[in-house]
This record gives sequence, C-alpha cells and structure tokens, in this order.
Amino acid sequence: QEAPQRQRDNQFRGVRKRRWGRYVSEIRRPGQKTRIWLGSFGSAEMAARAYDSTALFLKGNLASLNFPDMAHSLPRPESSSRRDIQSAAAKAALSLSDQNNRSASASTSQMNNATAEAPPLFMMSPLRFDS
Repeated sequence: QEAPQRQRDNQFRGVRKRRWGRYVSEIRRPGQKTRIWLGSFGSAEMAARAYDSTALFLKGNLASLNFPDMAHSLPRPESSSRRDIQSAAAKAALSLSDQNNRSASASTSQMNNATAEAPPLFMMSPLRFDS
C-alpha cells in the first residue's frame, strides 16, 4: 500500500503554509544547500511575490516565477547580502498589498510606466557567486 501524498496548501513556488495559517517564503542560492529566509506573510500571494523578487535577482532569466507578468515591477536587492535580499523581498510583498489598495486606473497607469522603464526580462543574466 502506498502512503497518501501530502496535499500542498498552496500552488506557489518557494512558499509554504504554517500550521497556524501564516505563509513563509525561502529560497536556495544557486549551487548551495543553504536557504535564505525571506519572511513570514499574511497571504500566499505576498510570500510568492517575495520569492519572485529574490529568484529574479539570483537566477536572472532562468528563474521560474510565480507571477512572470509582474517581473518588471519587482524591487531588486541593492547587493547580494542577506539583509538586502530580505529587504527587497519584504518590499515586493508589501507592494502587492499597496496595489490592492489603489484604484484600477492608477494601477494600470503605473504598470504602463514601469514597463517602459524596465529592461526586458530576457536581457537579465543570473547573479554569479564566487566560490
């Protein structure tokens, strides 16, 4: 007899749900076993945005994103330090709640402006770490 498969509580990469209902996000650096803790969030979508921001920074166009259409609007870390990565992840998560509070017309206008300013995703290269 096979053991029952564990059902995933969410459909997002890099996100898991705690027993008490909070969603946490973490990511592995490419080629390393250690993880970077990105934070604990009130929704799976916020945790997924935090993951996407970091994945795009660490892996460039090779990153598998939860929201690929929103890649241009994600904040980028200032450096590869754990603190800068966590800070950008938190900003990405909070930007989702900010977007939910704006009117639809303001959001559309900002996304159009961000699209014009952001480099195409395919032009971004992965971050390299020296051993």
